[in-house]
Amino acid sequence: MLSEIKAIGAIFNIFSKLKDGFTQLKKSNLLLNETSIHSIVENYFGFQQLPNSNIKLHGKLSWYSTNTNFLVYSPFNTKGTTEQDVSTTIKGINKRFTGSQLTFTSHRLSVPSLKLNEIKLTDDSSARIIWLYPQSSGGLILETISNPKEDMSAPLTVFKVDENHRPIPCLVDPHTNIDNVTNKTVEVIGKIITAPLSVVNTLMETLDPFMINMYSNFYRPFSANEGMLAIDLRTPDSKIKIIEEKAQSFNIAYTVQAKIEFQDSSGDLRDEINNIAINSIPDRQGMGDNVSSIGVKEHPVNSIVTIGDISWQGNPILSAYAMTTELETHDARLYQEKMTKMAYSWQVWQKKTRNDIKRKTGQDIKINPIMCSNTNNAHLFHPNGMLLSRELEERILSKNPETRKSIDWLKISTGR
Repeated sequence: MLSEIKAIGAIFNIFSKLKDGFTQLKKSNLLLNETSIHSIVENYFGFQQLPNSNIKLHGKLSWYSTNTNFLVYSPFNTKGTTEQDVSTTIKGINKRFTGSQLTFTSHRLSVPSLKLNEIKLTDDSSARIIWLYPQSSGGLILETISNPKEDMSAPLTVFKVDENHRPIPCLVDPHTNIDNVTNKTVEVIGKIITAPLSVVNTLMETLDPFMINMYSNFYRPFSANEGMLAIDLRTPDSKIKIIEEKAQSFNIAYTVQAKIEFQDSSGDLRDEINNIAINSIPDRQGMGDNVSSIGVKEHPVNSIVTIGDISWQGNPILSAYAMTTELETHDARLYQEKMTKMAYSWQVWQKKTRNDIKRKTGQDIKINPIMCSNTNNAHLFHPNGMLLSRELEERILSKNPETRKSIDWLKISTGR
């Protein structure tokens, strides 16, 4: 239980600090004329003298940005798993033996994406966060570095990251529907807002190197200027103008993650529960226990061997599991089709896992989905959305009461 509290508490702690950064954004007199994302970043953090006017930028808006701050994630993953019957003759024995053989290749699973929920700033105004990417950005499915020589479990040494993946956050009115302008080339007009360097420094102390890299267009811990940069699109003279009407490709890795909660924390029972959970995955039909999951070195997260295009990973120490798939956010039909498939696979898995654990161990367990890439879809995976047990929440809050605000921000409930 202590390891669970520490791991989950650390995740919530990072989100608390991230929320602090956004809530303390305020008006600034440092503004730019028409420019590029690269220019605004370099000019702002270089503390150059900037004219007093609105800023005008071209780019692509998306609700999603990458985030490594999940219970279950590793870049290492298996893909292309196939099962075939094999027949072998053993020398000296006039008999053939038949069986099945699994073949698969390893590949890299892109860092999952996350849509952030509404925030309230210190001036009592509310906003939603949408991300502005360069118009050439095709999304957040990252290309793998050829033959990486360093840690294969560290996203920074595995993936190629460039300016197309580094966004600038924009604040939009929570009551205005702007879904029609996402994934299109747009022109935005707004004002620069900033947050104090002290807030950024506390956040940077908790982020991993990959996230520091991805946030480097708007978070700079050693800047001569204030440490956080964003664009406010809520002012009366702000605008979002569509330049190209056709939606353009913007793919993400979408994840939903859950923790299995049970009373007896003995190692033998946990191992049995983990084995049942793995073999209950719909895309593991008939595979057996010989090869169920594969990991890298000391990394706590394993890739679960499956067939199909949905990737499954598990953290056996926490009894936490994640399913992840690539979604086309720009194509409503494909997006809905894949979300429906994910929801169906999830419901099949959690129902079979609960039933088999009850039958084999006598334990009444709970499978609580804690996080997903978009909390608007949380009801697809549980009628009550994202959940923490009361006991786990109380123990996390007893260690760090500050995590209350991130639990609420992520819309995680205890069913109260």
